[in-house]
Amino acid sequence: MFKLQDISIREAAPHIFRRPLLYVSPFDSMLQVATFIATGPQIYVDGLVVLEENKLAGRIGGYALANHILKTRERWLDGKALQIMEALEHALREDDSITKALRVFMETRFAFMPVSSNGKIVASLSLRDLINYAMGLKVEVQGLTSPLLTIDNDTSVLDALEFMVEKGVRNIVFLKQDGPYVINDRKILAYLLHSQTRDLISRRGFEVLATIKVIGIGALKGTSVDLRSEAGSVAHLFSNIETSCLFVGNRILTPWDLVMKGSGFIS
Repeated sequence: MFKLQDISIREAAPHIFRRPLLYVSPFDSMLQVATFIATGPQIYVDGLVVLEENKLAGRIGGYALANHILKTRERWLDGKALQIMEALEHALREDDSITKALRVFMETRFAFMPVSSNGKIVASLSLRDLINYAMGLKVEVQGLTSPLLTIDNDTSVLDALEFMVEKGVRNIVFLKQDGPYVINDRKILAYLLHSQTRDLISRRGFEVLATIKVIGIGALKGTSVDLRSEAGSVAHLFSNIETSCLFVGNRILTPWDLVMKGSGFIS
């Protein structure tokens, strides 16, 4: 296991204070929220900060957005960020320990938090910001994995969204003869935002998504690693934005598994 108990957020992840802070206001459109989450750079894959008059209002994650899409269907883009944000009164502070950050992630099951400096929100921290510390892990990767949940190759986009919300997962996995394929929530969201998809839903209704196979809208061949590989030796693979998970035998490894289990916060 690796230990970060005595390291502050600023010491452990100084790079987060050098990058731009991406945020929305509570009254920004759902289109803006979805665009940021679906197509924003890698640093924003886990969440989005919500600020109102430069003060913290909340955070938004992919699960809340997927749930909103299923509930509002054709009208999902009519909403505002306020409708799906999780209200927050306090952010992490730059001098808080990584232990505190990981505890917040564990308790909320949300691997993303805004970070403040001198009372002002200046950055955001996600699990991927801590991947470098997992590169020293000497344990076999199979000891950190989670059960692999798969769906049929003919599963529709609509069924995939429902599966993600029901199971609380961000990756949809298909098994083909040449190995596993995966599509994540960002890919599905980007597909829903495409002008052709929006036009199709406008003409034929939200139920048209039940006729479109999700495997055909951008599923990628999964990356498999050996069961006995050291976890630290495969951590760098998550630096690729297209790598949302790794396959280890008949199990899966996510950034959550790598950091939270690798640090000993969960087993």
